[in-house]
Amino acid sequence: MNIYKKAILGLALTCSLSSLANATTIADPNNGEQHLYQVWNTLFGASETSSQALFKTYGVPDWHDNVWTELNGHLNLDVKYAAKSETIGYQEIGSPTLNKLATVKFGVAASGNYTDVNATFKTVSKKFAWVDSAVGYGLNDSWYSDDRNDHTLDHFVALEVPQEYVNYYNANFKIGSKDPLRDHVYLFAFEDSTLEYKTDKDYNDVIFLADKVAPVPEPGTMILLGTGLLGLGLFGRRRAKK
Repeated sequence: MNIYKKAILGLALTCSLSSLANATTIADPNNGEQHLYQVWNTLFGASETSSQALFKTYGVPDWHDNVWTELNGHLNLDVKYAAKSETIGYQEIGSPTLNKLATVKFGVAASGNYTDVNATFKTVSKKFAWVDSAVGYGLNDSWYSDDRNDHTLDHFVALEVPQEYVNYYNANFKIGSKDPLRDHVYLFAFEDSTLEYKTDKDYNDVIFLADKVAPVPEPGTMILLGTGLLGLGLFGRRRAKK
């Protein structure tokens, strides 16, 4: 193998490994709040034992959870849990406008509260990022599902909810005339602290559900991943020939 092929193969393997290794770490600290997995168990009648294991099973990979689209003209959004005062919204890619959907206000930090704040928004013509604006307790910032955050900490995780869990949720948490969740349901969770505030990485500062949504792979990420997979394929072929 000449030096150019070796360089290409090395780059491809590096790209693949960097994509596969980009995994969020979710902690379950002893801070008086409900952990992410505990909120999941409450909403869906599940029996998970740690937030990291939950993310490993149902989590959307970090390289795939930045940008979203709605699938059917409108979606339902349910804010289910928050530890502080948070505002949930979305921002169309390329637009400076933050579209607020729901605000949850609690007066006690680090206690955590279940809630039932609902919102529906109609067709989003463009792809969008989820936004969490946190105010109070030393926080005054907005966090995004896409790449505008400080890369030293991924502030957003998404978990795909199986349909049997959606059915459980609709049977046990549907309130009044609120529309039940349909298909393509995801649970979203933000970590609102910065490194300066010694973040606990619990990703439970606001937790909400939405239906009729899907993640949109970014072209650059797909090229990166494709290059890595191609490199792995070439590497495997070369080993097989030996």
